[in-house]
Amino acid sequence: MTPLHVARAGTWASWHGLDEPGLVVIDDPPQGDGIDAAGPAELVQPARHEILGYETTEHVWPGRGLVLVVAAPYEHTPARDRAPRIVRAELFAPCSLEQWRATIAPRSAPVRPQRR
Repeated sequence: MTPLHVARAGTWASWHGLDEPGLVVIDDPPQGDGIDAAGPAELVQPARHEILGYETTEHVWPGRGLVLVVAAPYEHTPARDRAPRIVRAELFAPCSLEQWRATIAPRSAPVRPQRR
């Protein structure tokens, strides 16, 4: 599913009187070109998605309908596992940062800690 599909679903929902915008969550998405390929995020903040032994950060592009959660290992992690990686992607209809904070972010519930 692409962000375009999500945007179309949001438009369909608004036509049918549904207030909740669509949210698609993908855990362990394909890495592709990594976080750098997406360009600078509009908002970077600590993520509510926790993984034991890793620091997680949320990178938000509300105008693109995209949130990526990146996990970076703590310093005591073995060298082979030290590369940061995208552990979660959230897709939704593009919106403003204020709309994202009001409608999407509260529904992106915290996830209990996981082991990697």
